[in-house]
Amino acid sequence: MFGFKFNIRIIKIILVLIIIAFFTPFFSVSCETNENDAGINFSGFDLSSGKAVISHQRAGGSPFASIMLILPVFLLILAFFINKIKNSNKSKIYKICKIIFLVFPLLDIAAAFAALYIFRSVLAGMLEAMDFPSIPISINIKYGFILYIFFNAAVFALSARNYFISDLNPPESSSRQAS
Repeated sequence: MFGFKFNIRIIKIILVLIIIAFFTPFFSVSCETNENDAGINFSGFDLSSGKAVISHQRAGGSPFASIMLILPVFLLILAFFINKIKNSNKSKIYKICKIIFLVFPLLDIAAAFAALYIFRSVLAGMLEAMDFPSIPISINIKYGFILYIFFNAAVFALSARNYFISDLNPPESSSRQAS
């Protein structure tokens, strides 16, 4: 049905979409007391570099958010070389690459949720330091975060197919000899 090369092409496209999703809004922070407040949007980039929120204090700057960009970029670069590694006689390196493609999307999803947890803690700490601990703050998940998780899950699913199923299929030459 779908071969290894086709899956890698789809994975490359999805990895580019993950990188694009990193720069779209992940969270919206708003004060629940003001119904007209649209809130402040935070992208993955804002989470990794920080963004001014309250009185020019920066929220974000989490290393987990930086990992959320580094891992997909690394996988995208690796995706361009994995066919060459597969076709060479470096089977150990190829197996390591396939394991990396399985593990990195899961690490990326974990890093996204860790960045969300750290972000909430940083905001709560900022409010407490400013003597506003009773202000109700709402953190809403936006489409960028959902797409980011979904695309990483898709990379994991395709990588799992490449890892588990493609190794079980017999080579084409042996299946032709059997018929």
